[in-house]
Amino acid sequence: MKTMKIEKELQFADQVKEPRSLQVRESLEYHKEAEGIRAVGPLRVQGSYVNDEGELQEYEEGIIGYGCTCTESQAVTGAFLS
Repeated sequence: MKTMKIEKELQFADQVKEPRSLQVRESLEYHKEAEGIRAVGPLRVQGSYVNDEGELQEYEEGIIGYGCTCTESQAVTGAFLS
């Protein structure tokens, strides 16, 4: 089994003072293609954080149909994908 790392950048409307929780759920399917291995499927990111005003904020983002491709050598070396 080879490791594939997927990188996701989270952007918030306000400043994050302190992250409280973060949970990522995925239902990715992996397909071998001529260019490499393609990961396709939904990702769901949930969590909470404290903003600059000290208020606890909930965060949730669903990404449907997410897909990325990497070559076999990238998967072996753990290259980041976006």
